[in-house]
Amino acid sequence: MFWSLELPDRLLHERAEIETLAGEVTWIRSKRWGVDDELRIKVDVDIVINDVTFEVELVYPHLFPDTPAFIRPRSPTTTVRWSTHQYGPGGTLCLEWGPDNWQSAITGAMLLRSAHRLLAAEAAAGATPASVPSRHHTTLGQALRGNNCRLVVTDQLREYLNQLPSESLRSLVTHNLIHGVMDVFLVSAVNSLGGEPVVLTDVPSGVTTSFPIFAPKGIGWVFKSTRLTGSEEIGSLDTLLAVIRSAGFEGFSLPNTEGDSATRAEYVFLLQRSDNQIRAYWYCSSNDGMFRECALVGWSTSEELRIPPEHVGLSEKQIGIVGLGSVGSKVAVSLARSGVRKFVLIDDDLLLPENMCRNELNWASVGLHKAEAVKEAISVVVPGVDVKVLLTRIGGQESARYASTALDALATCDLVIDATANSTVFVHLAAICKRRKRILVWGELFAGGIGGLLVRSRPGKDPDPLTMRAGVHAYLDTKEPVPFALAATTYDVEGEDTPPLIASDAEVSQFASTVTRFALDAALERNPSDFPDSAYLMGFKRAWIFTAPFDTQPISVAHPPAGEADLAEEQAATQQEAIEFLRQLVAQRTDAQARPAE
Repeated sequence: MFWSLELPDRLLHERAEIETLAGEVTWIRSKRWGVDDELRIKVDVDIVINDVTFEVELVYPHLFPDTPAFIRPRSPTTTVRWSTHQYGPGGTLCLEWGPDNWQSAITGAMLLRSAHRLLAAEAAAGATPASVPSRHHTTLGQALRGNNCRLVVTDQLREYLNQLPSESLRSLVTHNLIHGVMDVFLVSAVNSLGGEPVVLTDVPSGVTTSFPIFAPKGIGWVFKSTRLTGSEEIGSLDTLLAVIRSAGFEGFSLPNTEGDSATRAEYVFLLQRSDNQIRAYWYCSSNDGMFRECALVGWSTSEELRIPPEHVGLSEKQIGIVGLGSVGSKVAVSLARSGVRKFVLIDDDLLLPENMCRNELNWASVGLHKAEAVKEAISVVVPGVDVKVLLTRIGGQESARYASTALDALATCDLVIDATANSTVFVHLAAICKRRKRILVWGELFAGGIGGLLVRSRPGKDPDPLTMRAGVHAYLDTKEPVPFALAATTYDVEGEDTPPLIASDAEVSQFASTVTRFALDAALERNPSDFPDSAYLMGFKRAWIFTAPFDTQPISVAHPPAGEADLAEEQAATQQEAIEFLRQLVAQRTDAQARPAE
């Protein structure tokens, strides 16, 4: 009612307009002003159409007339839907004016006229709801706000169902993602009678294994028949079973779980018509039996790719990431969303509560090794991933076997990302990438979140990693002294005596996203590259050498002098001699094994 105190003239105008309307028309039988539970002014009106009374209430929000008034059924518990142009049973009517086209000059009387036109048109003899013009266009999310049972139809499930012949029965492997009062179902496999199951690989493994999230496995069935019309009124399990049997599946019965206390009777049913339209239902035996129709999510979907076509080849690239802290965790998940499916993740550190301020992970992973937790995070983001985890501390006090295993795994990667900002780790990775001719990308977020350093080394295109680093340091020597120790301490894994480097999650996220773009550009071997230079200083705020936020300064590093090429030729010349020596050693061992024992 606050608007009426600020604009008393408008309140009197609203009252006069409704009085005038009631005196002009015969379809308003009663009206009564009042206040609702939220202290909003309202008018209860009985609208009569063809001897049917629609009990409505016109509600004025607190910020009226800057926000729209609305009309809805007076009974808050009604389950009847008066119009197809209504936001669900008992919901607000979608009239000629609403939030998308509201003007402060619109009055409550005008809304009552609009409500009468809508209800009268739909109640007219021979009229259909489709004949009434409406602005009522809602998104899927708006339409499903009151629906607590949903079935997600993935691309592979949709394709399988569309190709299923009529009069078919198949059993399903389902998974229930429980979110409080919300049940969201997925299908991971379809079992044909007597045949091999069809596994739907576009459902991530993190969901189908009930781990790392709780998604209990269940069973279901799809029934496809020309006898199903889609107009069946189904409100209970018994009604559903009767419809299934009358559609030609007389022999179908639910599994016998009597006496099996370990089995939870929970089923999903898909009824599919010959035109491939489906309806879905869920039944659970707990709480005296719950039966719901499931809203379909994803049945009608766009064929447009959500990632660039060039990213398709990323599924064959293997990316190694060392350091799964604040930067590395975000980069790993972002790369997975971008199309990468093969990872080697290396980090010995645990996720602790104090990491929550910046890490991609959350409290569901506290106490786990960061690398294992990131693997889990990826497993519920995209399907078909191959993630190798090594809980090794590169350059730390590890056994030689552990250390060599980690380094050998990185040597098989197409691209390696150093997200540790640790100089010792960098030296090891630089050696591997130079020897095996692998791409190395590394970055460091500066203390205080003032900016960061981003560098890459691509074999044959950029100087080797150590030369790149030396070139970056030489460039920095020409600037005023840095207010931090560059690559001298760790960022993601602080040392015992090293204070943590302070930066907000927004700054870390911005830096990690650029690291991801930098890595994708290198992995895709774009020519020309989106990044003309191989090293950049990025500023997030006005500090040090950065004159403003987003100030980016490229660093050009020259290739090694020609003398190194001569050295490479000399090494190639001696390689043949080394190979010959090794051949002699192998032949010597073979002869010794073949010689009979004396």
